[in-house]
Amino acid sequence: MKWYETCHRRHLLDMHIDDWSDEFLSAFSPEEYFRLLKKANVQVAMIYLQSHLGLCYWPSQTGKVHRHFIDKPDDMKKLIDLCRRNGIRVVGYYSLNFNTWAHDQHPDWRMREADGLSRRESDKGQRYGLVCPNNGDYREFVFRQIDEMLAFFELDGIFFDMLFWEHICYCPSCRDRYRRERERSLPLKGECTQEEWLDFFDSRAYWIGDWANAVTDYVHRIVPDLPVEHNFSASTGGFDLCCRDLVNEACEYVGGDRYGGQLEQSFVCKCYYDLSKHLPFEYMTGRCVPNLLAHTVTKTEDKLEQQILHTFAHHGAFLAIDAIDPVGTMDERFYTLLGKIYGKAAGYEPHMTGDLTADVGIFYNFDSGANLQEGDTPSKAFLHFGGSQRMLTNWSAAEQALKHLVKAHIPCGITTKGHTDRWGQYRVIIAPNVNRLDEQTVDALIAYVAGGGCLYMSGWDETRLLETLVGGWYRKHLMSTRAYVFPSETGEALFEGYNEKYPLPLDTGVPIVEGIPEKNVLAYLKLAYTSREVGYCASIHSDPPGVATDHPALVETTYGKGKVLWSAGALEFHQPSDYGRILQNLLRHLDSRPYTVSSTAAGNVEIITFRDRNKVRVSAVNLSDEDTLYTIPDFTVTVRSEQTPLSVTRLSDGTALPFTAGDGEVTFPVSGVRIMDMFEIIFEEE
Repeated sequence: MKWYETCHRRHLLDMHIDDWSDEFLSAFSPEEYFRLLKKANVQVAMIYLQSHLGLCYWPSQTGKVHRHFIDKPDDMKKLIDLCRRNGIRVVGYYSLNFNTWAHDQHPDWRMREADGLSRRESDKGQRYGLVCPNNGDYREFVFRQIDEMLAFFELDGIFFDMLFWEHICYCPSCRDRYRRERERSLPLKGECTQEEWLDFFDSRAYWIGDWANAVTDYVHRIVPDLPVEHNFSASTGGFDLCCRDLVNEACEYVGGDRYGGQLEQSFVCKCYYDLSKHLPFEYMTGRCVPNLLAHTVTKTEDKLEQQILHTFAHHGAFLAIDAIDPVGTMDERFYTLLGKIYGKAAGYEPHMTGDLTADVGIFYNFDSGANLQEGDTPSKAFLHFGGSQRMLTNWSAAEQALKHLVKAHIPCGITTKGHTDRWGQYRVIIAPNVNRLDEQTVDALIAYVAGGGCLYMSGWDETRLLETLVGGWYRKHLMSTRAYVFPSETGEALFEGYNEKYPLPLDTGVPIVEGIPEKNVLAYLKLAYTSREVGYCASIHSDPPGVATDHPALVETTYGKGKVLWSAGALEFHQPSDYGRILQNLLRHLDSRPYTVSSTAAGNVEIITFRDRNKVRVSAVNLSDEDTLYTIPDFTVTVRSEQTPLSVTRLSDGTALPFTAGDGEVTFPVSGVRIMDMFEIIFEEE
């Protein structure tokens, strides 16, 4: 078994410290750093070998050595050796592309805006010097630095940060490479077609992925079995950043730093769980509130414990990010607190086995990050209605869909095109606002339905899916006129009281789709009295519904052995709870069987379940984003299984819980959960 498969308590101390003052890192002590890691019950330490400033923490001959390590060249090596001799695995940290020293010393390596200037040149307050991974000399520089690091340090793994494009680069290296590969010049925003712009983004994604794989391959030439991880955080939500599948291919396991609330963490953990070649995945976040900019403000004990245990509930590894004081000291109070929480969390580690239970799979596709209906650049395709600046994409719709399902305690997971072989485990797949799917993924979705799967899909960009599974063809779309949805007589029960007079509003554009038999239509589109392109209105503040149409808004069909629901607008994208209840109704309309796991818990509780042969482990997590967490009201959990239950145990203290069983279900009561608790059901073996 590899070391990373058994290590769930991890730590990183940011050391992006400049050296223009003798004071900086003057108090750095390998012994003190190690002592605090042990106090914090850390199993894996990610330790800086270099920083965004480009300063090296070893006696480098290729780059600039930080002033402290000129006088004490073995300090970082001492720290790493102390850790490894005493049972702490060490992952070395190296910053790619963000390298201020390399930017300043090598002008020809710089990322450049369309005006030919780097951001650091045009903004004298810009601290980050960005260098381009397409520059061959910069690549060779990185390889020489890797040579030095791996010769000087004994490591258990290596982590490369910043695998994304901070901005669009128009340097000579990018221009030359694009011309070679695409046989045309780099496009400029506003001076190209949407297709050209998206081709350009695909190239940028390929370049970042190619760079990640080149770095991993180079490391493995030197140390063949050394685990390599690239920061994958930009893969969720950052279409412009162009961190996609190819970066994941270069990673031993998936990890990345995120800083959102608990529902975002749930999405990221499930996404990383699906994507990672090896488990556990690694969820990283900082100790400070609201982020590391607030250097001295630590999250409450409740919040830190919640984020750690929420990750453990997903069977992931948690990496706590701290930042060193400029002088080189560390706040011992945080390490005392982290040690307390990690000590508690360690008790769950023997139970983190098995497979995630998910009746519903939410399809997330890295290449669907653009809103194609806007006809603008992907980074500017915002919605027009409701004052919202959320961009409708596959990612934003998938994330909101997961939030609705988590609040309803519907067992769900995130799935990607890399794991179509797993789709058979899902009763229903949600494919929200998908576009730009490759032919193999379209084939896989069609095959999933033909084989008996149930599919809910929204949007209209994938015309082959629309024509094959729904039986309609796209004619045009309406973007400037607010649209509403009202049910047909057969669809009325699905819409929570919304009707033709008071229809359900959409904050998205909608299509006109033709060729669908009326008997298949569960809802129609209704439009506002006027569009936003005219100077008169029915109501000055809003766009009330006024024009009923016979254009389909929700369609049900069958294909092969399966069922399909198609929604013209992305109902799942909308945040109000009414939309969540309607989404739940649609899922039950597709598959009316009881879910594998259900609960009477309030919506601010997430129920996460793993099955390992004759054992089922259920975690209940408080999702409140408050700093102080309060005890959750009592609730029950029901797990469906044809096996006979033998016992139910609360794992935090070993308490045996009462339960009832019958009709293929076991139900047990839960009380006293404040942050997270895990429960184990043992069934009679078959």
